[in-house]
Amino acid sequence: MKKTIYILTRGLFYAFAVFFCFVFIFSILAFVEHYFGWNIPFVDIYDNIGQQYAKISLPFIDFKVEFIFSVIVVIAMWIGLLFYVTYFYALKEFFRVFIEDQVFNHKSLKRLKDFFYINLIPILYALGLSIGQIIKNGHFKFEEDQGIAIFHLLVAFLVYLYMDLLKKGKVLQEENDLTI
Repeated sequence: MKKTIYILTRGLFYAFAVFFCFVFIFSILAFVEHYFGWNIPFVDIYDNIGQQYAKISLPFIDFKVEFIFSVIVVIAMWIGLLFYVTYFYALKEFFRVFIEDQVFNHKSLKRLKDFFYINLIPILYALGLSIGQIIKNGHFKFEEDQGIAIFHLLVAFLVYLYMDLLKKGKVLQEENDLTI
């Protein structure tokens, strides 16, 4: 079962990395289509209520990525997608800890710390977003980003507990090695 979960998270990482590459390349091609007037496959630019939108259609599946046609929005989308590519890589490495023969080592602890710190990034983002909302609107409104941050907070808490167990297990293993 542990090996299956590791293989699934590895597949999820690769699928998300391919998705990011596709969106990255075709969002750049959307700007090329807009500025040079070329007709690029899988890219469609249209107007909706006074704003320009770009739609990227993924081939072979019925999935479309639509976004406001703005450099700032596209860069924010790239940063978000790149974060989750990194997140799924760290998740893959987190589950790798469970399938190794020796769990109580420095490398396993480093993988858990990396995954812990990556889970703190959305919390900081949501905190900044909340402060920005309060400054701009004068009140707080719970949005989807804050909900995702709460999920990451729970995951970070569980990883922290597991890191503590791993540290204690490492100390016990070192004490045991000294007595032999």
